[in-house]
Amino acid sequence: MNYIVVALYMFGYCICLLPGDYTMYLNMIKDWELGPALITSAKFVLAYPFVYHAVNGVRHLVGAVSSTRRCPSPSPHCLKPH
Repeated sequence: MNYIVVALYMFGYCICLLPGDYTMYLNMIKDWELGPALITSAKFVLAYPFVYHAVNGVRHLVGAVSSTRRCPSPSPHCLKPH
């Protein structure tokens, strides 16, 4: 298993075991007064995997649809992916 996945699972389990709720921890991070550049960078790092996989999923769907439309006339062998 990928170490990053294990780290994310462990992070999630640890957050569930911490006392209080997530708003307390968000306020604590807000009180650190990190710069806007660091906050924007953190948002980018967190969002990048989701956007990457969403875009690649759309790319694969478009490729699957376009591979079935290569033949000018509909025939049974044209509907199979190449």
